[in-house]
Amino acid sequence: MKQGKFFDSLLYAFAQAGVSSSIFYLFLTLISSGLIYIRTRSPSMVSLSLILLGAIILPYVEPTVALYFYGIIVVGFALGVYSLARAW
Repeated sequence: MKQGKFFDSLLYAFAQAGVSSSIFYLFLTLISSGLIYIRTRSPSMVSLSLILLGAIILPYVEPTVALYFYGIIVVGFALGVYSLARAW
């Protein structure tokens, strides 16, 4: 596999199954946030990852799916506020 083609090969398998690339990025975001929580057990790290991943992937998705990524960013902010309030 050539360098930089890892996600393309994963995306190809999803495309063959009839899943759009935007849904693939949505699954990737949620899975990575879950793995971050398992590793760190920190809601603030999950909050930061949701905000950053949502903001990074947002320009690459279709406008119909962008609503889900806006929701992910909002959930990230809400989780960050929750973790700050819990710390006080």
